[in-house]
Amino acid sequence: GLTVLIPHYGEQIMMQKKELFTKDERNEVPLMHWLKQKYEDEFLAFTNRQRARGVEWPIAGDHWDEYTDAMWDKCTAWATMRMQTLWRTVAGLCYYHPALQCHFEAQADKNSSLSKEGVWDPSESFTCL
Repeated sequence: GLTVLIPHYGEQIMMQKKELFTKDERNEVPLMHWLKQKYEDEFLAFTNRQRARGVEWPIAGDHWDEYTDAMWDKCTAWATMRMQTLWRTVAGLCYYHPALQCHFEAQADKNSSLSKEGVWDPSESFTCL
């Protein structure tokens, strides 16, 4: 089996609105604005997905003070995945199970006993705690 330990040392897992957007004189360019510029295509796709789901959403706008708390919840999740955060590490590790399953299916020899139903379960090799 595979076990992964991630040291946490009090690191914040998800970014907060106050880290991404604050209105003051010192913060000339909010971090959210910088992320939007750096990942412009991804941010546009993100806003298009929100609008496609029927969510009332500005079209990739910079009017951050007009965003509701529910919009900020989605924005903080989007921004957190683009920053080097613990959440990004854990989210990546959660892809191991589907990857192992895909690898097993791609490499399975139909004549092998491993290809029979119920012989090998990837969850026996990897568990995300």
